Amino acid sequence: MSATATTTFAGLLVETFSRDRVFAPFERAFAKFHEGTQDWPNEEPLGKGRTFGIRTKDAHSTGSVSEASGTTPTLRQPEVLQANVDAVQVVGAVGWTELMLSAGQGLGSLGPDVLTDHIDMVTRNSTQALNRLSLGHGTARLAAVEAGTSSATTFVCRLPEHLVQLRDNMTIDFYDTDTGGSKQGATETISDLDFETRTVTIGNSRSLTAGWGVYQALTSAISTYGVGPFGLRAWADNGGLTSAIAGLTRSGNPGVNANVIQAASGTLLYSEKLMRKAIHRIFFKCGMEPDEAWCNKGIISEHLNHLVGDRIFMLTPGDSVPKYQIGHNERDIGFQYGGNFIPYKVDGDFPAREIVFLKKSMFRRHQLRPLNWIGDDSGIDGVAKAMLLQLPASGGGYELSKVALLLAMVNYGNRMPKSICAVRTVADEELGGDSVA
Repeated sequence: MSATATTTFAGLLVETFSRDRVFAPFERAFAKFHEGTQDWPNEEPLGKGRTFGIRTKDAHSTGSVSEASGTTPTLRQPEVLQANVDAVQVVGAVGWTELMLSAGQGLGSLGPDVLTDHIDMVTRNSTQALNRLSLGHGTARLAAVEAGTSSATTFVCRLPEHLVQLRDNMTIDFYDTDTGGSKQGATETISDLDFETRTVTIGNSRSLTAGWGVYQALTSAISTYGVGPFGLRAWADNGGLTSAIAGLTRSGNPGVNANVIQAASGTLLYSEKLMRKAIHRIFFKCGMEPDEAWCNKGIISEHLNHLVGDRIFMLTPGDSVPKYQIGHNERDIGFQYGGNFIPYKVDGDFPAREIVFLKKSMFRRHQLRPLNWIGDDSGIDGVAKAMLLQLPASGGGYELSKVALLLAMVNYGNRMPKSICAVRTVADEELGGDSVA
């Protein structure tokens, strides 16, 4: 004779589910650089886009003359380049069946109701996409293949881009060149990301070629390839990433080139001397001094490692021994120059081995529409609350499903690219795996 056990009379028992209102974070959801762009002055790119001038040359019809030949200098002309940008559309979509909307509320959901959960998700994902694009170089490339593969379900991402802009479950396409190329093979879905080795796992075996670019796929036939605003890395470039910007070729119009410091081969050790050189480069090119610098956490680690040997522990009143606390306050990290503090701002989507100094007042946001919901009564600026639209059926009529759509229309400009200096190929042990003495 035996007592009733959970295994012998399992049919009587119910299963109890935890109903937390918030799921624990499972990936980076910050959009720090995008948030910073909201402080830039906005100039709407109406009509055929926004045309603005970039002053590159003065006339310099000046000089000293002798008494005998006291003539005025020959009149010469200054130069202003006309750049033009159009707004780029960034869209997010989410949908539910009518049955799911009814069943996935209240006690029918493990957490928040399915409507709230998905609205929060698409808003988060759309903001992340805007952040990646605002940091990019204009082609919407997220990563690049480091080495060729043969019938493999994995590939390694090239430095400095790393895999920091990729996400699990993201659909991606491969293109052979960053501009003017063609899609290589079918759309794939990312199933795993190994941060330490920069290895991406995809759903099917593929033979990839070194240098192929990775772009987010919107559908199995359409991707973001070649459709991106001129982000920070586009303006912080002198031709290494983009041959043209805002309708101007870099080779024919060097005035649109930023200052770039990088090693001809290998890497550069992070140092105060190197950072000071970048600041001076801006000063000698346009007479300005930067007031902000953007990088990823690897550069922050190099900054701290550069200083750790100089650490001194202080005794405060009442202390008999030092507290020996270590760490840092990220908001206080930066470069003191000319009586001004240049803060180092960190974005997790920014490449490894790179830091960009800039003059914030030279940037502009060219926005026709902020990220907002599409709806029947939305007007040109959308509505603050998500509107559920009935999904049309492919054969006519409507499905028993609803969809919500987010849309932004934005681009970015800079009035003086020479006020930017990008320091690339900085030895980065944490993200780049570089050996740093």
